[in-house]
Amino acid sequence: MRWIVGILILIGTIFANKSVGDCAERRSGGYIYSGTAKERMEPYLEKLHVLEMKIEDKEKELKEIEDEIRKKRIDLAMLETKIATIEKMKHRLYLRRDFDIYVVKEGDSLWKIAERKEVYGDPFKWEMIYTANRDIIDNPHQIYPGQILIIPRIDK
Repeated sequence: MRWIVGILILIGTIFANKSVGDCAERRSGGYIYSGTAKERMEPYLEKLHVLEMKIEDKEKELKEIEDEIRKKRIDLAMLETKIATIEKMKHRLYLRRDFDIYVVKEGDSLWKIAERKEVYGDPFKWEMIYTANRDIIDNPHQIYPGQILIIPRIDK
């Protein structure tokens, strides 16, 4: 940013036919302007200030976006870990073949599925179905037609 101020001073000196030393004096990180150069520089300095404010706003926006991206990457990593764990669990279950597959139909509930004779014949065992399918069932009271559920086998 300081190079922009330097260029503006140079432009001011050209317009005023004065040396840089006559137009501005460097003091504590800024410039003090005098005479004609000061009057000619003010519109440029105002524009510079507006641009610096815009840059500052954009830098804040960029930081917020970068923070959001960082959070999303963490969320993604956590989800990928969960997916990998679920895949391993499903693979182990599949290899053991100690489960059946059930496709949810209209009007089904975990209670009704557990109650079916070909499943458990006992509606109170609905929690076994829920536990085996927690990765796809957020609420045990809400299942949807077309969902594919794992039904763990039990010794009868």
